[in-house]
Amino acid sequence: MHVKVLYDLISENDKREFNIEWTPWSAFAYNKTCNCNRSGLHIRSNGDVAACSESPGKDATDDYTFGNIFENNFSLKRLVNNKKLNDYRKEFAEGYGTYVCMFSRRL
Repeated sequence: MHVKVLYDLISENDKREFNIEWTPWSAFAYNKTCNCNRSGLHIRSNGDVAACSESPGKDATDDYTFGNIFENNFSLKRLVNNKKLNDYRKEFAEGYGTYVCMFSRRL
């Protein structure tokens, strides 16, 4: 999983720094590297609420972060009803999209 994440970051760097766009593909079926992202949410020490404890942080991508508990107007109810989170869970359940998991012991 760490290799996949490395390639994702290199790809992002190439896009930002050199205007070269390319998509790294996972060796896993359907370009997925995680099977358990629907089990719940993870709150990081900085307060970010993420799909999984091992999903990339906001510095790499905002795709896996759904809120922050330290925000003044944070609401668990709003988070649970959040369109971004629900779209993410629906997409994951239907088996399409791109996901990265750095925690290989879960697979």
